[in-house]
Amino acid sequence: MEDRFNAKFERRGNEECWPWTAYCNKAGYGRFRLNGEQRGAHRVAAWLAGIIDNESDSVVVRHKCDNPKCVNPAHLEAGTQADNVRYRVIRGRSQRGETHCKAKLTERKVRQIKEMLRAGIQQKYIAFIYGVSINTISAIKVGHTWRHVK
Repeated sequence: MEDRFNAKFERRGNEECWPWTAYCNKAGYGRFRLNGEQRGAHRVAAWLAGIIDNESDSVVVRHKCDNPKCVNPAHLEAGTQADNVRYRVIRGRSQRGETHCKAKLTERKVRQIKEMLRAGIQQKYIAFIYGVSINTISAIKVGHTWRHVK
């Protein structure tokens, strides 16, 4: 199994990324078949290097290099999902605002919505105008979403 795994990435210098050269999913993460199941190649690399106790462990394996194809153990660390999210935000890789895949509004529209809210226009009318739910308008108003737009 280890020989089969090692044949599927390009080993470079110790400080460089070791890119996975076999199958990757839509998000760009390498995939490796182990015990009849597809696993994250970075998770298998972490397991083989002793970073996690077993390849199906619930611990998150994070890329310190932000390269989803990398399987260099020096670039991998174990953590929690909260760690993963925190580092994603710190490094500016989170989808937010109109770059989020489910966004229905633009920053320009949100500025207009905030102006309407400040003017005292009812949330149900604003929601109707922009084709979103009252909950969406409420979340904007209280700062749960679109916090970065002034």
